[in-house]
Amino acid sequence: MSRLAAIVATLLAVVLLGAAVWAQAPRDVVVVGMEAEPPGLDPGQALGLHTLRVTAEIFETLVATPDDSTDVIPGLAESWTTSSDGLTWTFKLRKGVRFHDGTPLDAAAVKFTFDRVIDPAHPHAKSGKWSFVTGYLSSVKSVETLDQPHRLHEGARGLRHEAGGQRPLQVRVLGAG
Repeated sequence: MSRLAAIVATLLAVVLLGAAVWAQAPRDVVVVGMEAEPPGLDPGQALGLHTLRVTAEIFETLVATPDDSTDVIPGLAESWTTSSDGLTWTFKLRKGVRFHDGTPLDAAAVKFTFDRVIDPAHPHAKSGKWSFVTGYLSSVKSVETLDQPHRLHEGARGLRHEAGGQRPLQVRVLGAG
């Protein structure tokens, strides 16, 4: 009987351990284990840590800080300058960056992102609760695109860019002093 019990126990272990292989997610599915589900994936609507943990892995920022440092390093901005009074920051965007739909990143897209948070009259200002991000951007007065093209037309997602020409790759963030 002990030999039969050993065989049954072995077969049961093989079946139970093999079940984990059958339960694996398909290759096009990402499984994330977290203590709570984020309420959304729009970083502009981030209300807390759960959203930020996920969006930090999906979206790039103008600048970043390494996990083990407080240094500020380039992100989507390859370089930046700061005015002597510290209120104006000019970012030069990395070339060749594209959104998931293939649209190139340009200064108009960066301006759009800032404007929908800092401008209550912006058409997308009511897209969600902005309390978390608005606090970070409360000192931003305005955002300008530099080297703005002269011939503009409406593009994907309502962003304006020059027809057939170079897209602006510099943005200036002006702080409220």
